[in-house]
Amino acid sequence: MNEIGIEVTGLIEQASKINIATASFSIDNQKGLEDGAYIIKTIADIKAEINATSDPIISKQYAAHKEACAQKKKHLQPMVEAETRIRGLMSKYYAAQKLIQRENEAKAARKAAQEAQKLSDKAEKLADDGKHDRAEIMQQKADTVQAAPIEPAVVKPAGIAFKDSWKWRVLPGGKVPRNFLCLDTKKLDQTARDTKGTLIIEGIQFYCEKVTARTGR
Repeated sequence: MNEIGIEVTGLIEQASKINIATASFSIDNQKGLEDGAYIIKTIADIKAEINATSDPIISKQYAAHKEACAQKKKHLQPMVEAETRIRGLMSKYYAAQKLIQRENEAKAARKAAQEAQKLSDKAEKLADDGKHDRAEIMQQKADTVQAAPIEPAVVKPAGIAFKDSWKWRVLPGGKVPRNFLCLDTKKLDQTARDTKGTLIIEGIQFYCEKVTARTGR
């Protein structure tokens, strides 16, 4: 193990000991408060040492990772653009052809319904004329009329799937229901700090909590 590894291991051991010791720590008098302050200072010192040891390594590795990601994105970008373009064209064509197919199917269904109605009308007339046997046969024909099969307007290529992708948009002048609105928590946090709770906002309560912080002494 190199020197840095030994140093980090020592810091980790110290941190672990402090963590175990504070598990049963309590504060009920001034001495406890002072002991707590000492522990906070000790923790801050150890954290500073760990950061000083680790941050340069992390920064170097992050810089290398960032550069590798940038190069990867640069090399992939032409393919991403081409793929997006072709996907869009395919989806547009497929949707248009499926619309044509649905229209053709609807026409076939209407034509079949009209044919069935004609046969049914004939059956009714035969029945009125007392020709019940022929009327029954004619009605059976009417009941079995089916729409002519429609050839698919488009066939999906192998290895390709067209899926529904539901999206949304805000309508002009539309009033979005409250349960679909999100609070700007960052703005509220900043407002709480800036106004110290003096600003009144309907439905919002600003409040103050005491937190322990280091003063650097």
